[in-house]
Amino acid sequence: MKKIKRVLAVLSAATVMSATGMSFVCAEETYEYYANSENSEYSSDFYTVYKNGDIHAEKKFIDSFLFFVPEDVEVTNEYLELSDDYIISSKEPLGAVSLLKNFTEKNNLEYEKAYWISCSGKGDEEIVQTLKELMINNKIDAAFRWNYYTFTQGVINGINVKLKSDIDFNPNDIEGLENLSFKKVSDTEYYISMDNKTDYSSAEEIVEKIKSNENVESADIYVLSDLLGRVLYSTEPIYVRIDGDSNSDNRLTANDAAYIAKKLAERQKEMLPTYSDFNGDGNVTALDAAEVAKYLAEKSID
Repeated sequence: MKKIKRVLAVLSAATVMSATGMSFVCAEETYEYYANSENSEYSSDFYTVYKNGDIHAEKKFIDSFLFFVPEDVEVTNEYLELSDDYIISSKEPLGAVSLLKNFTEKNNLEYEKAYWISCSGKGDEEIVQTLKELMINNKIDAAFRWNYYTFTQGVINGINVKLKSDIDFNPNDIEGLENLSFKKVSDTEYYISMDNKTDYSSAEEIVEKIKSNENVESADIYVLSDLLGRVLYSTEPIYVRIDGDSNSDNRLTANDAAYIAKKLAERQKEMLPTYSDFNGDGNVTALDAAEVAKYLAEKSID
C-alpha cells in the first residue's frame, strides 16, 4: 500500500473539517493518506482534486444565508410568514461556530439572535429576495451571504477482508489485534471499520496481521475519497442589502427616498451606495427616490 502526500494550499484561517472533527491549518500543510486497493493516487491543490494526475473533482462554492432577528422572539416559519419549504435553524454549519462568534463581536451583532435559512427548490437570488422582504417587513434586522466550498479528502474508512472459505472469522482473535469493529458482509466477506480516521500509520501492519490468517484470501484498505470534508472561508459575510436602502439601516422608509433626493440635490451622488438604485436600471437618480416613495405608499394602502 502506497502512502500519498497531499498538499493543501489553504488560505490562512481556513477551517478544515474531516469526518473526525475540526482543525485549523495554515498554508502548505501536508497530509498523508493511503491509496485505495487499486493503487489510485489522489492529490490536490487549492481548487482541484486529482486522481492519477487527472482532474477528479473541483471544489464547489456554495452560498449560505444568515440573518439576525431584532428581539427575543420565537423564530418560526409562521413568525416569518414563510412556507414550510423554508428551513430555519439556529445551529451553525459544522465548524462555523468560532467564525460566527468572531464576526458578531466585530460587527456589534448578537450571536444568540443569528439564524440560518435555506430552501430546497429555490435559487440563491430567490432566497436573497426573501431576506430583503423580511427586512422591509421588520421581521429581521440584517441578512448576509456567507461563502464556503466543499473539497475532497481521502481517508481510511476500513479494511475489506475476503476469506477462502466460509469458516467463521474474528479479526480480534489474531495475535496483536484487539477491539476492532467489524461486521460480516457475506459468508466469505468481512468489513473492519477504521472509524473514518485520516491518520492510520499502522494500517498496513493491521492488514499484514490479518493476512497472516491462513483462511484470508485478501485484505485491502478501503479509502473514501469523496465528500469527506469542508473548508469554511473566513471571509467576511456579505450584507444582503434592500434595493433603495440609501441610508443603509436595513429598512426601507421615507427617509431613504429623502436621502437620495438630498444627496442628488447637493451633487453628492458618489456618497450614495450602489443599492440606492431601487429600480435596478444601473443608475441612481431622482426616479429611484420617487419610486421608493411610491412603493411605500402602495404598501401602506395594502
